[in-house]
Amino acid sequence: MAATFYNISEAEMTAFLTEKGFVQISVPRTREMVFAKRVDSEGKMLSLRVFTGIVAGQSRGVGDDAIRVVLMQRDFQGKIYARGGTKRVNRVKNWKNNLTLRLKEFA
Repeated sequence: MAATFYNISEAEMTAFLTEKGFVQISVPRTREMVFAKRVDSEGKMLSLRVFTGIVAGQSRGVGDDAIRVVLMQRDFQGKIYARGGTKRVNRVKNWKNNLTLRLKEFA
């Protein structure tokens, strides 16, 4: 049986991530809400970002986009890039548990 799409509100996502130490940030050319927090990875302070898929207060439609977790690093020229791959979390009823597991992969 396929998992059912769950519409996550801005308030629900904000409460969940701020409780985990994330703050909302502005990312150029990105319409969705993005949250970040600093994490230590092998002695380097990096930015762990959560691209929520939430635009204008509500989740994008079914199949449009999943929540994505990305570890970001700044290079010597100051450019920010993704370190490693993107970890996806589907927007289903147990999204909080799934997202918590993804975040622990970077902790």
